[in-house]
Amino acid sequence: MRVDDELARALRTFAPLFVVTHVHHAKEITPEAREACARLVDYGIPVENQAVLMRRVKLERPGDQGPDAEVPTMRVRPYYLHQMERRRRLEHLRTPLSPRRRIRAELRGWTSGLAVPHLASTCPAAEAR
Repeated sequence: MRVDDELARALRTFAPLFVVTHVHHAKEITPEAREACARLVDYGIPVENQAVLMRRVKLERPGDQGPDAEVPTMRVRPYYLHQMERRRRLEHLRTPLSPRRRIRAELRGWTSGLAVPHLASTCPAAEAR
């Protein structure tokens, strides 16, 4: 579904309504995504981003702030960064928390605290399900 004026106008009637995007890598931020987010924000609909921290997808190099540094330029608030749950056959994508802590520290020195995402992680008891 495309975000056009008609959709944005219709969504505005459901306030309070928040749209949450799932941008995991800065390369996912296309001109179309920028335009859709701008349109929603212009119609008064807050847009936030949540992503999953994955090895080889996000935050590979020191100084790489990933989409958390880019989405605010789209007037999108970085909301949550989820630590990937432990799942069989997906462990190779899971990263330790230390890269996320480093990135949060770098973002805090570079941008407003409102643009620093919360770190979310599943507790071990929940992972046992």
